Amino acid sequence: MSLVELVARGEEPDGYLEGAPLCPVCLCLTDSAWISPTYRVRNRHHSVTAASGLTLVSQQFVHAVGDVAGLGARLVPLPADPGYHALIAERVLPIDRSSVTHEGIVCPECGRQPTFGRPRLDSEIDVDEFKGFARSDLEYGGTASRPTGQAWRTFLDVDLATRLRGLKLCQFRPVPA
Repeated sequence: MSLVELVARGEEPDGYLEGAPLCPVCLCLTDSAWISPTYRVRNRHHSVTAASGLTLVSQQFVHAVGDVAGLGARLVPLPADPGYHALIAERVLPIDRSSVTHEGIVCPECGRQPTFGRPRLDSEIDVDEFKGFARSDLEYGGTASRPTGQAWRTFLDVDLATRLRGLKLCQFRPVPA
């Protein structure tokens, strides 16, 4: 079995980062799992990416996934929008650092650096036994010129992806070998 990367179907407009814990030097979000206490999803797709990089999913997505306890993730309801949850993968998979590009300098305050690319998983990972969700051990995105987030990439097994694809709840991209 192989893994695929979850790609949200839509992007949220600005506003999610209001009140977020941002680095005072580079303005990057300092806690990728931070959830806005006041934000309501405007782009009502079943999976959207917030300005922080966090994946937000609809109640229909939650029902389709079922019990995530054994799937390596948690679904945290948005405080101001009960129809949506933050999808936070808790299982961490190492990324081959040569498969990504780092841009700019490392922030002297928070240690973050904008990172881009198509991540390859470390070759030591046995994906045949993998079920459910996982996230990368490296965060992606961000620029020093504006408040933004850096978030991990979310991966899932092909069986779960096939079930979600059939319901048109999100999109997927293959993970390079």
